[in-house]
Amino acid sequence: MLLKRSIKILKKSGFHYRPFSQALSLFDIAEQVFSSDSEESGFVNQVPGVKKCYYEKGCRVVYPYFYVAQAYCLGSWAGKHVNEVYFKDRRQPSKYLWNQYIENGWIRVNKKIVNPDYIMQLDDILSHVFHFHENPIVDLPYRIKHLDDVFIVLDKPPGIPMHPAGNYKYNSLMSMAKQRWQSVYGFNRIDAATSGIVVLVRNQAKANELSNQMANKQITKEYVAEVSGNFPHDEIVVNAPLSRCFKEFGPVIVNFNSGISSSTLIKKVRYKTNTGTSILSCFPITGRSHQIRVHLQYLGFPIMNDPIYNSPAFGPKCGKNGDYGGLSEYEIYRADCLEAKKKVDELLEDSVDVIDEYDNFLPDYRTDRWVEFTHNNRYNPDLDLSCKECRICQSNTKEFIPIRPKKFLHLHALRYKGPDWDFSVRLPYWAR
Repeated sequence: MLLKRSIKILKKSGFHYRPFSQALSLFDIAEQVFSSDSEESGFVNQVPGVKKCYYEKGCRVVYPYFYVAQAYCLGSWAGKHVNEVYFKDRRQPSKYLWNQYIENGWIRVNKKIVNPDYIMQLDDILSHVFHFHENPIVDLPYRIKHLDDVFIVLDKPPGIPMHPAGNYKYNSLMSMAKQRWQSVYGFNRIDAATSGIVVLVRNQAKANELSNQMANKQITKEYVAEVSGNFPHDEIVVNAPLSRCFKEFGPVIVNFNSGISSSTLIKKVRYKTNTGTSILSCFPITGRSHQIRVHLQYLGFPIMNDPIYNSPAFGPKCGKNGDYGGLSEYEIYRADCLEAKKKVDELLEDSVDVIDEYDNFLPDYRTDRWVEFTHNNRYNPDLDLSCKECRICQSNTKEFIPIRPKKFLHLHALRYKGPDWDFSVRLPYWAR
């Protein structure tokens, strides 16, 4: 039970970074970046060539680094002051601080320091240097199931995002794969909380070919899920159109008025009397976001540990038959946000369930070689350089993001089969 003691300590004191060996200013970094003749984009390391992450308390943690975000001037930006572009729709930080960032050179136009009232032009390139702190992920490694000159097939553990987004960049599967194999192109994508097969290819032509096969419905996908209760159907096809609740921000709901057509074939595998749950095979005929999860909810049998779709946020019937208790889309979205916060608060009080879930996945993904690797890559204070202007660094502490139950969904991508290829991974512990 690797995490039981450590999580209890974290709940009391948070995760404390060690003393920093030195502190760099964003202006110094910006000067280095923008004085370079090379094109600067993506991730910028404080110390080139060093290790980007370390392993501690069951997590993979990326050392903070300087990041350059770049964007060409949008049509809606042209003719506006640069500080207006940044401050619009942002409550934090204040407009005064945005002006400071611009005057100090952390935000630049065409790599040059400008005044906050500089007027944006259509051919301008806007760049912003900032100190980036990624969220940690679980230290369960992916497993290689197949490797040749064309395909890279991985078994992804739950808790690892697929693509760089938000507070996960280096801590994403695609970033880790590209660091190892350089030329990597994604084909299928699964949610961060979903485990199972990920099919990658080594060239763009093959990626386009697989995309065409998917568009022409030549690829069969099989997932396995664990739902609450004794599923009453041996086999059933769910045809229920789906739409994103409250624009692009909220959960997915069944919407017969304006939803996109969505179909899933579901077959019962067995009923587990010891847990009161059912194991199902799910074959998505279409490929919508959260399709399997929402269609199971629609049948009244949501995934047993689904923090989103197995919650009171969807009304007294939890969305069964598309019944959301008369709630509007905004009310569902707001209730879902409140329910998520409640579950995080509950976790901070009692972490036993998620620790047990983590431990159950250890035999499937961690090897003796991986354990040795993580022990040899512990925290190194010499690589953890602070930034004078970074609020997280100057607080000298960063609250450790706990391993939350939503990171371990009982939904597993088992098999992907095309016209001339067929890959599968083993069943997860809860389905065996």
